[in-house]
Amino acid sequence: MDIEIDNYLNDNKSLVIAPAGHGKTTLLTKCILRLQMSKNILILTHTHAGIASIKQKMSKEHIPLKNVCISTITGFAQHIAILFYGKNILEKQEDKKYFNDIQEKVLRIISLNGVLNIIKRTYSVIFVDEYQDCSIIQHKIIEKISSVMPTHLLGDPLQAIIRFNDEPVDFSKHLNNFKEYNFLSIPWRWNNCGNKDLGESVIKMRKLLLSNSEIKLDDSNEFKGVFFYKHSTEEQKFWSTLGNTLLKLKSDSILILFPPIVECGITYRARCRQRFDFKHDFELLEAIDDKDFYKCAQAIDSLRCEEKNITGDLLIKLLEAISFNKGDVTEWFSSKGVKRKRSEKEKCDTMKIMYENFVQSRSLDALYLIINYVHTNLKWRYKRPTLLNAIKKVLQDYRESSCLERMKTYKNKIRIIGRKVNGKCIGNTWLTKGLEFDDVIILDAHKYKDCNNFYVAISRACKNLHIFSETSTLKF
Repeated sequence: MDIEIDNYLNDNKSLVIAPAGHGKTTLLTKCILRLQMSKNILILTHTHAGIASIKQKMSKEHIPLKNVCISTITGFAQHIAILFYGKNILEKQEDKKYFNDIQEKVLRIISLNGVLNIIKRTYSVIFVDEYQDCSIIQHKIIEKISSVMPTHLLGDPLQAIIRFNDEPVDFSKHLNNFKEYNFLSIPWRWNNCGNKDLGESVIKMRKLLLSNSEIKLDDSNEFKGVFFYKHSTEEQKFWSTLGNTLLKLKSDSILILFPPIVECGITYRARCRQRFDFKHDFELLEAIDDKDFYKCAQAIDSLRCEEKNITGDLLIKLLEAISFNKGDVTEWFSSKGVKRKRSEKEKCDTMKIMYENFVQSRSLDALYLIINYVHTNLKWRYKRPTLLNAIKKVLQDYRESSCLERMKTYKNKIRIIGRKVNGKCIGNTWLTKGLEFDDVIILDAHKYKDCNNFYVAISRACKNLHIFSETSTLKF
């Protein structure tokens, strides 16, 4: 394969297309090994879990990050925009149109020779992973950069799952200037863990999806390593069935995938988690820019506003928004403040002191003490650990700024360093793209709306794939 890699790198505009698990990230690390001593390398991808995955592969190969910059495309665009427009560009980061607006601005300024020259002086070569998930705006930005430096793309059209308002990138239409390579033909994800049967099953399903054919899950001889359960989450006893399945899995690497549809958003997944994950063994994955992070930060800033009297009702509303269970919140607080609890007098007195301190000082430190106390001392239940921990992190940030500004800074740091995901997790295909787990459990497969998301889901599994569906035959 050395000759193929050399040819791929020698072409100034090149594209590798390969199915999931066939070594695209490994190819990327091999390319970096060949170029690193003489080149400053820029690697762009789409997700923060993807950044962490690339860094993990590089760490295994003992590749130092000295001359390598790894970022999401949106994070890179934001960096360019800040250089040109200044930090004021960050002001509307909580707006859902923010990154699209940023990318449109970058597309305009990147046409200027001065900006392209800065990028050319900073980097010698660029790699873009998961290219099938690029929007047309992102593609145009990469196209501009490719005019001044070698640009190498990696992707798979069947894994295109990120949807945009504008037209998605089409390999056959938009990448005619890039030479295509197809030399990654071995399913390493499954071969490396001694599970060729599951690898072959995933490849069979891929072929059926590409030909728009039916997948008959109840044919155990056809799909080895795939376990089918004719159950739906809407069944009354489903969650106990799932719990029993989890007990049988002696694995520390499990991914539970909900359908990537609006009805199965973070609030729904958090609620479902409470019905089977009683020991909090599973990490509930969240989108880095979920609106609730910014809404909670804004609610805290509003609560501290001098014009607004802090009442028990307002604090109750905030604590519930942070995802503490309503029953725990209302057991301790009323509209007048902290409730009297004779059985918990000492804790009640402590809470009352903290509450009065917050009402008088309106400080973020005082609010942190309340949230931390109910979390660690009173052991209140909560639905969304990532949201709660993010709020606690920004409240501990000692810079003189609003909670919203602190949240933006916190999120931008994650954008740079990535987000490591492993162990036992709950999510959807959008949050786990490019990741792999020993056991993957797909819930409500019949609710998947397209073959791309289903393929991404089935190809996350390295050892065992468990599919729950109310019908044994799937067609997308």
